[in-house]
Amino acid sequence: ENGEEHSFRLYTTKNFPDQNLHLAMTAHEAGKGNFFEFTGTDNSGWLGGIERYPYRGGMEFLFGVYFPQSSIMRGIYRNVFYILTASGLLLLFSIFIGNYFARKLSSELSVLSKDVDKAGRLDIEEKLPINSRIIEIDSMDRSIARMKVSLKSFKKYVPLELVRLLNSMGQEAFIGGERQYLTVFFSDIANFTDISEGLPPESLLEHLSDYFDGMSREILSAGG
Repeated sequence: ENGEEHSFRLYTTKNFPDQNLHLAMTAHEAGKGNFFEFTGTDNSGWLGGIERYPYRGGMEFLFGVYFPQSSIMRGIYRNVFYILTASGLLLLFSIFIGNYFARKLSSELSVLSKDVDKAGRLDIEEKLPINSRIIEIDSMDRSIARMKVSLKSFKKYVPLELVRLLNSMGQEAFIGGERQYLTVFFSDIANFTDISEGLPPESLLEHLSDYFDGMSREILSAGG
């Protein structure tokens, strides 16, 4: 081409400049098959493949390729590393989320447990609702709130200390009684008739409630 001459040189597998070719042919001739592994001059793993192609006149050509394993495995190792890293991060994230929800659930159950215990002792002070995203927890919280409303109504008709005493004894209230020697307190409100006639029913009921509340506290403080 363009008047230039090119010279070519034939090599055998033994005197080829890259001795990895010689090692590849040695591995192939050792009966390792058309696709084989061998150790290169750099003591690293290499892969090789050789195919035979017959030619007319009884001749036979060998076509082969050889390359370091790292040229292929590097990408595989990199992908495996990425997959393992992503899996590890996903696992850590899952553990974090699981631990967060477990702590939140435990905290909400602890609040409900303390609330039920207080209700059992008729300590039914108001508190903010939990507003849990867990349906069962939220349902339990609303049920406890309704129970508190019922207990508040119950306290208006039965002395609180009596209910607490029955609760501490594990005894259920029943119709009946016991024979005991008791001290009975009788009291009279002076001019009650005139007072009641001069007050509307709502105001009279409020005054009576204050009177009974004060007298009941005095009696209960004395163990009555």
